[in-house]
Amino acid sequence: MESRCFLGLLILLALVGCDSGDSNETMTVTISSTPPLCPPSNESRTLCPPALLDESGVQHGTTRRIVNFNYEFGTEYQLLLEVVKLTDPPADGLDVEYRILEVLKEARDPVDTIYSYEQVSLTNDAFVFVREGVYSLPPFEFLCADDVDCDTLAAMANSGGVVAIELTMTGGEIPVTVTNWN
Repeated sequence: MESRCFLGLLILLALVGCDSGDSNETMTVTISSTPPLCPPSNESRTLCPPALLDESGVQHGTTRRIVNFNYEFGTEYQLLLEVVKLTDPPADGLDVEYRILEVLKEARDPVDTIYSYEQVSLTNDAFVFVREGVYSLPPFEFLCADDVDCDTLAAMANSGGVVAIELTMTGGEIPVTVTNWN
């Protein structure tokens, strides 16, 4: 009787405890410190989320696919991610999401690093006033240098024109500042 119970427990353990092969894979990605300019047709963002590039340079979506990750403009990341296959993916067709297992590198660009955006289309509130001294190239917020007229640029945000905008890493709580536009 005791051997039957033991055999039954072994069979149950084998059925329940076996690895079903559903283990998730991992990958290492690099995320640039400079988000790309969105196409003018994007109605909610001027700057797009940066790409996730694996060690071979292949793109695996953008930072928006990483669960609970807050990308900071001007910071480069290298992350070890778990690739989780969704059993019931949302209607947008994405069948995987990424979860951070480890932050391998997080490095803010040095002060005085310049970010140049040429051909910024002034449509869909491309550059907006947020609060005194703070403006946004959605979704990112920036300070405005004392000698730059950011109010005029914000007033032109839906004019249909095209401008070049220069940003500079200055450090601080809002680490990047608009330093020129034309």
